[in-house]
Amino acid sequence: MPSVKHRRHSAAAATIAALCAGGLIMYANHADPGDRSGSRASDGPLVVPRAHLSIKTMRPGESFADGTEVLHLLGTSPAMIEKVYMVDANGFEDLGAVLAPPRRKIGAVGITTWPPSGRELAGVPLLPADGATITPDVANGGWGWELLLGMRPTQVGYLSRSAIQVDYRVGDDLFTSTFPAEFVVCNDERVLVEGQCPAPAAWRSEGEG
Repeated sequence: MPSVKHRRHSAAAATIAALCAGGLIMYANHADPGDRSGSRASDGPLVVPRAHLSIKTMRPGESFADGTEVLHLLGTSPAMIEKVYMVDANGFEDLGAVLAPPRRKIGAVGITTWPPSGRELAGVPLLPADGATITPDVANGGWGWELLLGMRPTQVGYLSRSAIQVDYRVGDDLFTSTFPAEFVVCNDERVLVEGQCPAPAAWRSEGEG
């Protein structure tokens, strides 16, 4: 089925669109999807990326993994992940989350199968995210921990998720970081616009189609 064409965020000075395993990822206000210079630490040392949107057209009931997020931890202390969960998930079942450790073959596989597999993850030990301890970037040569979140549509139509939330602990301190990682799935031809899964209104510029 066709993927959505590139649209620019109405509030963004620049947006990058990247095709990934049959889906499309849009980055707001980013010169480079891999550049963290505009990122910030939110409520703790875990770096939160710029707002971004993933769009995928798929068959009803098909499970997949959202592997677009990488956990970058500032400072010198490790962190224990207490819980990873979706925020404002409309029509998705949370299948759990796993982590791919630093120094893997590729930075992030993007949208892939669930359970995660494939050439890019061959030989990579995947750890359950909840309860895992992650080391900071300074101990990993700048590499972060890739987060792969399993998702299964439970409805047919235009489905969405607004963010991913991570509860974690550094020493005795508990933190919560919210990743502005929107996700949209179209699994019904009736919701397509000109044969494509449309981006949410906030991501569409006036006059662009």
